[in-house]
Formats: sequence, structure tokens, C-alpha cells
Amino acid sequence: MGRTWAELTSSEVMTVSELDALADSGANECIAKVAGIFVNKTVTSSSDDLLSKTSGIDLTTTGTTALFTVPGGESYSISKVIIVLTALTGFTSVGTLGIGIAAGEDDIFQSTELTGFDATSKQYVFNPDAIVAGANATDVIRLGIDTAFTATTATADIYLYGYDLS
Repeated sequence: MGRTWAELTSSEVMTVSELDALADSGANECIAKVAGIFVNKTVTSSSDDLLSKTSGIDLTTTGTTALFTVPGGESYSISKVIIVLTALTGFTSVGTLGIGIAAGEDDIFQSTELTGFDATSKQYVFNPDAIVAGANATDVIRLGIDTAFTATTATADIYLYGYDLS
């Protein structure tokens, strides 16, 4: 497998096969960056879990895509989102996107231009730096593409990770 979550930094790039191997193994290691986000809640999982993998997202079209619906009676702190480019042809420019629950899809990770995200050998990692919206029972966490990639094709897989707080 190569590296573990504990060894991965936010600026490090993993290959798609390494990322899939970690996701498929249900790795119990992580880089915890969510301290202080929730008050009066106890984290019930000791590591961030892969909550969803959404494949084949077309980055050349604006709009929203549901990534994960929080089950009833549960709540989560979203710890990171990893975007893996799976296909890119006729590329001219990157787009902007965010992750969230409320309209605008940017209350977990603000809408960001993905500067430098221009090859299938790269992954983009969103890590929280401050207070983000909590994900509570029945909330739908969505990807919001505000400005589409300018490319003939640009598709991605999205890996959503979080801590179970219920």
C-alpha cells in the first residue's frame, strides 16, 4: 500500500491506486484536524472514515452533486475531501467548486479555484482550517461546481471523509 493516513500531509500527492487501497481497506489511521470544531459533542470514532466515494463527476458542467446523506440519528464532522481527476482532455482552465449542505454548497469547504489541478496524476485535498458546518441527521452533503472546467472532458472521483459524532 505504501503510505498510511498518518504519514500523508495535506500537500502530499498519492497515486490513485494508493488512495483506492486506503479507501478499500477502511484504514483506521488519519491526520486529525478537526479539534475544536464542535462544542459539547464527543467523537465516537477514533479516526476519520470514508463516508462516500462518488465516481464520474463531470467537472465541465456547473451544478450540484449529492455526495452523502447523513443517516437519521447521526451527526458527522467532515475532516477532508479528496478529488481525483480520472480523465482530462482538451484542457484550457480549472474550475471553482465547494462542498456543503446549505444552498451554495460552500459551508463545509468554501468555493475554491483549483489552481494547478491540471493533470490526472494530481489530487486536490480540502482540509478544514477553521469552524465548518456540522452535518446532522438527514443533511445532504453536496459538491457545488460554481465555475466549470474548460476542457473537452474533465471527470473526477470524490472521496468524502468524516468523524462520527453521534
